[in-house]
Amino acid sequence: MGGLGVKIDALDTIFFPFYRSTDGGVNWTPMDTVSNPDSANTSTYLWVSPTDSSRLLGIFPTWTTTYLYSSTNSGGDWTLVFPDVFTDVRGTDTVFIGADTTLYVSFDKGANWQPLAYNIWIKEMSYNPENKLLYVVRSTPSGDSLSSIDLSGNLSNIADVSGSMHCMSTPGGNDIYLSFWLPSFYPLFIRSPDGGASFEVDTLSFLPTLLRSSPNEILLADLGKSFRRSEDAVAVSLKRNKPSDNYNVKISQHIFTDQLEIRFTLQKRNYVDLTVWGVDGRFIKTVKNETMKIGQNRLIWRGKDSKGNDVPSGIYFVKMQINGTPIFTGKVIKVK
Repeated sequence: MGGLGVKIDALDTIFFPFYRSTDGGVNWTPMDTVSNPDSANTSTYLWVSPTDSSRLLGIFPTWTTTYLYSSTNSGGDWTLVFPDVFTDVRGTDTVFIGADTTLYVSFDKGANWQPLAYNIWIKEMSYNPENKLLYVVRSTPSGDSLSSIDLSGNLSNIADVSGSMHCMSTPGGNDIYLSFWLPSFYPLFIRSPDGGASFEVDTLSFLPTLLRSSPNEILLADLGKSFRRSEDAVAVSLKRNKPSDNYNVKISQHIFTDQLEIRFTLQKRNYVDLTVWGVDGRFIKTVKNETMKIGQNRLIWRGKDSKGNDVPSGIYFVKMQINGTPIFTGKVIKVK
């Protein structure tokens, strides 16, 4: 939550990042939360404890740095917590903030803080209180990584999600929702139902800038326009062409860097045709085109076209036919 207000008099123009109402929004009073309020930038953020509305954390940018302040009396008074803040506040009553290349956690609504991870630059994060994992998109020398961090500071890499405008939400269970723009400005929405073990991918026809979700719906902000809503998270994720379930077709990872693996099961020897196509309909490569054995089979596409050249980062479709019948189409993303 953020905002900007302005007070104009004959001598000066003073900007206030936040206003407070004690009568349900009928009247509003500016909160003078920084020592020089007219130096405040427009990008502010306010966190309110879900169990104690008097406990607030506010992010206040100035032209030189960004500060985190805390309040224990509904914004009446504010205390400086950190300078050099580089993330928004995320969490429940267990709350997280990034400051000066360090990720901090508070287990008591922002009263006390301790370092959780060092030398980390976070672009987006979302906390899941059910599995007690903080999911982050962090910048690394090799690109942007979707990772998880437990409350002891142990970090696990999940997938390469290099791009921009990352927006993430973890509504519960092991669900992860993430939207971002590929370097080629393809807007994507990805969903993991199992904490990042597998992903379902879909392209978007608009540019998302904000993501919020509950177990039953997703809200995505359309750049410069409005919110778009899906009441069924599965409705915007990957669709498989029946009868793929009869062959137990699975892709190892829908976002890959070097290669991806396609596994499937045959009840008898069948003729398998596996091809890769570009998002614009261009033929890329025939991975397999021959009779294959009974039982489990695996095929690998190493991210190359029919001439042996590495394909560029982007979206591709993997299509499988068995005995001439289309049974599966999967959307995958190559990064880097």
